Amino acid sequence: MKRLAIIIPAYKENFLFETLQSLANQTNKDFNVYVGDDCSPYDLQSIVSRFEDRLDIHYVRFSENLGRTNLVAHWNRCIKLLKEEDYFCFFSDDDLMESRCVEKFYEVIDSGIREDVYHFDINIIDEDGKLIKECPSYPKHISSIDFFSLLYSYQIEARMPEFIFKTKNFYECGGFVEFDLAFRSDNATVMSCSQSKGIYTISGSKVLWRDSGQNISSVKYERLDIKYRKMKATLAFHNWLDSFFKKKHQSFPFSLSRRRKLVLGEIISLYPEYSFGKLSIVLLSFNKLKANPFLFLYYWIDFVFLVCKWRKRSKGKRMS
Repeated sequence: MKRLAIIIPAYKENFLFETLQSLANQTNKDFNVYVGDDCSPYDLQSIVSRFEDRLDIHYVRFSENLGRTNLVAHWNRCIKLLKEEDYFCFFSDDDLMESRCVEKFYEVIDSGIREDVYHFDINIIDEDGKLIKECPSYPKHISSIDFFSLLYSYQIEARMPEFIFKTKNFYECGGFVEFDLAFRSDNATVMSCSQSKGIYTISGSKVLWRDSGQNISSVKYERLDIKYRKMKATLAFHNWLDSFFKKKHQSFPFSLSRRRKLVLGEIISLYPEYSFGKLSIVLLSFNKLKANPFLFLYYWIDFVFLVCKWRKRSKGKRMS
């Protein structure tokens, strides 16, 4: 039985061939590929079938499109495609692996380094495969708290396809952390699964994450209702963070001022399309404020200041 599974929750056809080609190009093919078709309107099976003689690939078409209503539920049914692999990578239907990723993973495993979460550094490419950004490399080993601190102080970046999880630990930690649109679910899941041993970064090969404008994390062509749901998911993530750090008996790694900026930055991005009153009420989705009226007032005053600043800047533009 192969020790590694690469799971692809698939819907789009645009880049699936390139994704599978990057897996077929791996110098070490000691892995199984599982493609979970989310009732796509495209003929994904015909793309998958072209790799049946080059990969140990297993295709399942689901009868219901879950990703549209509950993306994490789709992720969960894709995870159930696993057999007895010790590790899995939750890849995407548009990203790429450089050819030595699997080889480098097994070099680390065979050297005796045993972790719950492994990581490859990433570069970001566009829809044509051209390099957009070279992302900073991770330290060789970081804790879950360091991961959060570095990520939300913009010193590193993270998606999902560049992480490899130990299957047993993933289930013991409760699986995917669920938020609407699966937004921030990747960050929370990595933190949850790495809370005991941290994250080990594998050097020598990278994952290429594609910003095609069709990703849920992309800001291209983003509808207002999606922005609103992502903002609510971010507040749910902050509620989860409070619970996470409390269980670990650790204080939040950012100052009160720094955290306030993170939260309010998400909310003010929706003004004026959403009214001041509605966005003020949204603040109460943050449980920490609901439980502490003085803290709510602290956030609300700063929110008023940001709204006034926005109005002043908008008025200045109209006058000019």
